[in-house]
Amino acid sequence: MGYAGKSFNTFNPATGRWQQTWVDNAGTIVYYSEGDFKDGKMILATKNEKQFDGTIKILRMTYTKLGEDKVRQFGESSLDNGKTWKTDFDLEYRRKQ
Repeated sequence: MGYAGKSFNTFNPATGRWQQTWVDNAGTIVYYSEGDFKDGKMILATKNEKQFDGTIKILRMTYTKLGEDKVRQFGESSLDNGKTWKTDFDLEYRRKQ
C-alpha cells in the first residue's frame, strides 16, 4: 500500500476556532489548533512545536475557494515563530465530475 492520509476539520465551540487533525499511514499526526475563517479564507496553524524531523516550527495552511468546483490549499512553515515563512506546498483540488 502507498502513502495515504486523512484530515478531520471541526469547529471547536469551546475555543471559537476551527481545527484540523491530520493522520497518515506513516504514523504522522498533525494538530492544527489555531484556525480562523476570515476574508473568505480558512487559515489553520499549529502551535510552535517539535516536528517529526526534530525541528521546532509552526505549520500553516490556507484554503481559498477558487470557484464553484475548485479550492486552493497553500502550506507554509516558519522556523522563527512566524517572522518568516517558507512555502511547503501549493495544491489545487477540483470537485470530481
